[in-house]
Amino acid sequence: MTDYYTTHGSGGGGGYMHGSQGSPSGSPGGTKKPSISLRPVVCKQVLEATRNTGDNDVLIDGVEATQLTFVAQVLSVQIQATNMMLKLDDGTGQVETRQWIEQGPNADVEQMKLNQGCIENHWVRVLGNVKHFSGKRHFAAQHVRPVTDWHEIYFALLEALSVHLQYTKGPPAGSASGAIVGNSMADYTPASSGGGQQDPWADLPPMEKKIVYYIINSAPPEDGIHVSALTKGLGSNVNAAEVSDALEKLTEAGHIFNTVDEYHYNVSM
Repeated sequence: MTDYYTTHGSGGGGGYMHGSQGSPSGSPGGTKKPSISLRPVVCKQVLEATRNTGDNDVLIDGVEATQLTFVAQVLSVQIQATNMMLKLDDGTGQVETRQWIEQGPNADVEQMKLNQGCIENHWVRVLGNVKHFSGKRHFAAQHVRPVTDWHEIYFALLEALSVHLQYTKGPPAGSASGAIVGNSMADYTPASSGGGQQDPWADLPPMEKKIVYYIINSAPPEDGIHVSALTKGLGSNVNAAEVSDALEKLTEAGHIFNTVDEYHYNVSM
């Protein structure tokens, strides 16, 4: 099976993915290294992020940040020759967001807008990074999807606040010192639904079980989760080839299935 993580890049992923590292460690220049793979933020943080000299990353709360995600309302949509420009607002600020348009005879920009929810006054989740061009800042979106559950809007704001507080104030009392998130099996295990119902995935091999639990807990939209986002979310100590092999076995067994294409998966419930 193809190693999708290294072949298809780090894009995709409809939700938010935490890495496996603990607290951010200091670097020679005093900059904290990133400890989460994909950082949830609000528009204000995108606008105020400090440019990291000589690097593609930006600094948020003194921590390097490459991949960012936020939820915002679409104020305007402008189609240009090579990209689609969105003005997004989550109540904390307005961010100019650009997404490259697929070129070719079969490219359907209007359909892409509809699929991604890029319609004025609708809410979307975007994933990408901060770019600078000609002295101006914009957000380069690698993935855009519509928000279909209104709870996600509030959750996105609370999650961004939680991560911000942990970097600036430290972890809550009683948690592991400096840890943003753990990477134990408990992080991926779904809560019991009661009634004595047995876990249908209890007998799966460790990697396959970890993948199934991660997909369930990441609450992907109807289009599922991209394999690259899945691999990244499972942590830096996970072997991409091992993930690919596990995905193939899970698919053959009927535990997961492809959704919008061969790179997106969801759990068979």
